[in-house]
Amino acid sequence: MLTRRESEPDSPKVSWLHPRYMAVPVALLWLLVGLLWRPIGDYGVETDFYGDFLPHARQWMAGLPDVLSGYRGPGYYLMVGILDRLGDGFHLAKILSALSLGGSIWLLGGLFENLWGRRPAWAGVLFLAGNTVLMQHAYRAASDMFFFFLFCAALAFTFISRPTLRTWAAAGLFSGLAFLTRYNGVMLLPMVLVALVGLESSLRFRLKSFAMVMGVWLVVTLPWFVFLAVKTGNPFWNLNHILIAEAIYVGDPSLANMAGFQPSVGFSSISEVLLAVPSQVGQVLFGNIPGHFFADWKQLVGWGWGFGAVIGWVGVLVRRPSRRVLVFGLAGLLGFMAMLPVFYNPRFMIPLLPWWAAGFGVGVAGGTKSIGKRFPRLSSTGWPFAFALLVGLVTVVGVWHANTVYRQLEDGVLPTELQGLAQKALNSRFEFSASTPLCARKPHMANNLGVPFISLAGKSGFESIRKSGAHYLLVSPMEAVLYPALVPLIDGHTSPPGLMLVDQVPGGTLYSVENPVPRPESPPLWQQEVSTPWPGLSRMDFLRLRLARWYTRWVPDRRVSPLLEKVSAQGQNLPYIKMRRGDAFLAEGQIEEARTWYSDLENLPDLSENVGLRLALLDYLEGDEAGFKNRMEVLVSAGEGGLSRPVKDMVRLAMKLRQEGEDESAAALFIYVRSLDPMSPVSEDYKQLGYCFLNLRMPRRAEQAFLNALKKDPGDREIEVILANDRRLQY
Repeated sequence: MLTRRESEPDSPKVSWLHPRYMAVPVALLWLLVGLLWRPIGDYGVETDFYGDFLPHARQWMAGLPDVLSGYRGPGYYLMVGILDRLGDGFHLAKILSALSLGGSIWLLGGLFENLWGRRPAWAGVLFLAGNTVLMQHAYRAASDMFFFFLFCAALAFTFISRPTLRTWAAAGLFSGLAFLTRYNGVMLLPMVLVALVGLESSLRFRLKSFAMVMGVWLVVTLPWFVFLAVKTGNPFWNLNHILIAEAIYVGDPSLANMAGFQPSVGFSSISEVLLAVPSQVGQVLFGNIPGHFFADWKQLVGWGWGFGAVIGWVGVLVRRPSRRVLVFGLAGLLGFMAMLPVFYNPRFMIPLLPWWAAGFGVGVAGGTKSIGKRFPRLSSTGWPFAFALLVGLVTVVGVWHANTVYRQLEDGVLPTELQGLAQKALNSRFEFSASTPLCARKPHMANNLGVPFISLAGKSGFESIRKSGAHYLLVSPMEAVLYPALVPLIDGHTSPPGLMLVDQVPGGTLYSVENPVPRPESPPLWQQEVSTPWPGLSRMDFLRLRLARWYTRWVPDRRVSPLLEKVSAQGQNLPYIKMRRGDAFLAEGQIEEARTWYSDLENLPDLSENVGLRLALLDYLEGDEAGFKNRMEVLVSAGEGGLSRPVKDMVRLAMKLRQEGEDESAAALFIYVRSLDPMSPVSEDYKQLGYCFLNLRMPRRAEQAFLNALKKDPGDREIEVILANDRRLQY
């Protein structure tokens, strides 16, 4: 197996053609695909372009810089701003992606040849050219390929064959630019420094090179740190701790977003994330070592390609690699470890592809050489055959994927109909400007109309949409699936009060909101309120309590009692914590344990009403209807906190308890209301009871409550969607 550059002579078959030249057809193919078959961005990664990159880039170009999204530095935003000034920002961003991939292959082709030789370099660049994850982002308007280019440039200068102070300065430069583009680019700095220590033998030159790398990196990044310090008071302010918290404590970004993980728990720093439940942090990080590796093998590179890469690296390690090769492998290991705290997504792991490609290149070239030694007759044909096979395979995969993109356009996967709707709307009598926001599920239409975007996320109905400050509302079939209250608005035939039809196409209907309220001012991202613990409860215990509460509602197979046991001894004595301990046992179906915890608090003035309702619910769950009614009658006769007749008042109180997260108490009230007047039309209490039971991990009771609600209102689309789709009912 090949490990040293000098051990692999150039093949006369391809000596005239450098592996770098593979960059040209790759960039050209995806450039044409992006320009010919991508008239509008998709609802995936390009959502960020319309909803984040382009609006912020235009704001910066207008001389109004801000802290952006909090998850990324300003690198790609500034590139998009420059491109948008030159022409159509979306189309130029697609060109940038294709050229960035071509540039990355150009750089890596040279790097692989310097490390191992031409044959491994050719196999490595063909590996990259045939990688479907790179293909998927080469024609999209997104930051992935631009970041990958900066990453590869830093690697190329780090592992150049004859390093100088200038090349180390270049490595520091591109490492800094990569960090400003994506914060996970910070992993390049330790990579470069480890390479510097491992490759340079002279202490004096090593110190000079270290100063050069750090000096240039700081020159590039320091203005951004100063800007953040001035704006937020913290030079290192960002929101990436939220992503790490979701990866460690949820693992599923879709669930975290849908279930409001961050608003419900409220982590405010990386230290809080790491210290809340340290055992879980360690468990997730260690579990991600094999998890991420095999996910990379399967999803990032594919089983066949990955097998060749693993064989190649095994061969490298058993044959005493050169220092440069060994340090290059160590840099890849550091990069892999740096990605362990984040949830898995193949596009996040794109920076690891150079190491997979290098291993594959060495494996293929070394394998053909070994075959030639064992079977001399094949020595002159083994490599040309493998080379031709790889070229053919890459061509087939590339053409197949390009055809897939074309079919997406033909099959209507891209929301091109929104462009037609936008044009019809702009030609109508309605006004569209920077002061007329559009509320929608995705930001594409707002971009086409040139108006600000307001997300539908978290909006429960038309009134909340109106209060958001929206002047326009877009409704499409997908909006209706996710937000059942919008179902009647799809056809556009009848405009409900407060809405006026602007225009429609088969894929969407645009409404104007009559008498919109002024858009409420949102506090700056760095000034968003941090939840305050209750008296006597530490911040960390408060986070553990909120985390346990979120698990109770959204992770049916998670026992939260052990988590609450981690609350400090001082916190364990607080009555509110004791009540939550009872709630945890209730969610786990341990009724008697829950009753024990609740009973200790029954006579406390501040909790008597909540605890009394919980004890009544336990009676109901155990089938003691007489005990349930007697306890509820006592509570109602006391009349504390609005708990009194008439029924309408009790329904209001139950709704208030639900909004405060007290589903245990709310459920008891809804059950009692139905027992008083089973035919009462004053509320949707069966539906609300269903939601309570969902949050209490009682799927069968929730299902029955929803079915009862459907009997009352057979046309309730919201309930039908819940019964069909809510994952908690399938548990």
